[in-house]
Amino acid sequence: MRFALLFAFITACLMKSVHSCGCEYNFATSCSDGPTEGAKRLAKHFTERFGGRTEIYNCRKIEGSSTTSLHAEGRAVDLYVTGATGREAFDYAVKIACSNGIQEAIFNRRIWTSELGEHDYKGVNPHIDHVHIGLNKCGAKSFGAAS
Repeated sequence: MRFALLFAFITACLMKSVHSCGCEYNFATSCSDGPTEGAKRLAKHFTERFGGRTEIYNCRKIEGSSTTSLHAEGRAVDLYVTGATGREAFDYAVKIACSNGIQEAIFNRRIWTSELGEHDYKGVNPHIDHVHIGLNKCGAKSFGAAS
């Protein structure tokens, strides 16, 4: 009995590691040629669920900084929804983050990362008219892909 439970636990952990991207943070370093396939699928998934419109690729720095934006690598989606719908989309992104390669979510002056959890966002853009969802490199390849 104990062996069967242990085997089931180990199998579940191995399966999760095979199919999960985690939520490790990968900084952007340069501009790519456009949006990643994972970001396109994330945008479709979130608009089907929450409505709104999305933007992905933009070769630029983070507003007010010298750091390359995840949008420059095509790994971030801005979902244009506000109010309660925006908060629901933010919460949903956090809920599915570590199994889908989501490394950050920002909305209404709040940010979530796996390292720090949810906390105040001090960036120049307060993200009050959209939810920003950033993918790590694994999520940028595999979000929503068939297994």
